[in-house]
Amino acid sequence: MVLHYNAPAKINWFIYITGKRDDGYHDLLSVMQRVSLYDELTVEPAGAIEVVTGMDIPTEDNLVFKAASLLRSHTGCKKGARIHLKKEIPTEAGLGGGSSDCACTLLALNSLWGLGLTTGQLMELGAMLGSDVPFFVGGACAFVSGRGEVVTPMQSTTPWDVLIIKPPFSVSTAWAYKKLRTFTSCASLNHTNDHIGKRLCDALNNRDVNALIPLMRNDIQEAIQGDYPMIGELRSYLLEHGAVAAMLSGSGSAVFGVFGDTQKAQHAREHLPVGCRGFLVTTLTN
Repeated sequence: MVLHYNAPAKINWFIYITGKRDDGYHDLLSVMQRVSLYDELTVEPAGAIEVVTGMDIPTEDNLVFKAASLLRSHTGCKKGARIHLKKEIPTEAGLGGGSSDCACTLLALNSLWGLGLTTGQLMELGAMLGSDVPFFVGGACAFVSGRGEVVTPMQSTTPWDVLIIKPPFSVSTAWAYKKLRTFTSCASLNHTNDHIGKRLCDALNNRDVNALIPLMRNDIQEAIQGDYPMIGELRSYLLEHGAVAAMLSGSGSAVFGVFGDTQKAQHAREHLPVGCRGFLVTTLTN
């Protein structure tokens, strides 16, 4: 049996950082949504865990290998697998490619090995691998809190055109979080039982740009854009070329623009600043 999986990237419609935790992580509030940019995983039976990829890193440091090893040790499974990973999602871009690969590995091996773990159990394992992994185990759109491991599915029914621009530099997630000096108060957001997430999804589903724009804020963007002026330049580029809103995704370095007009998004992609890569995608609703 050979299994094929597409591991999607994600964007963050907003990220509010509400405090620093005792375990070194930060508390956050965010709405995350999958988009149609994918890494590809092919999984087949083997005598041991093997990861085949063009990435120039030791196998034991590969997140896919770590996910497979964790699942096997947690369940006591003795089976192996050969996992072919084709990377398309840029790394250190705030698009969640590594976390998505981890989640797809857990899902694929749960099926291949006949383990029968529930989605909830896989999400718990995923949280041990990375804060964004539980989201990718679940649905297409979700409100996330805690350090990112508390996932509440949201109803996103309206796809949007999104142009993601990857500048010619990467941003370390650990470094970006260390740059945070101030935090957002939950009270200032009128945050009650993921109320702000529901407001965001209502705006997306109704194509209500006036309601959407005030909700789109990334506290990490505010903390790091002084070190990377190109983040602001790319946001301006997207807005000047017809995006209704533009923002850093996750901890960066990718910036995305939301378009109500596909032709404007295509035109913006065709005239990118030198050294940048563009990915014209749609938000996924299921």
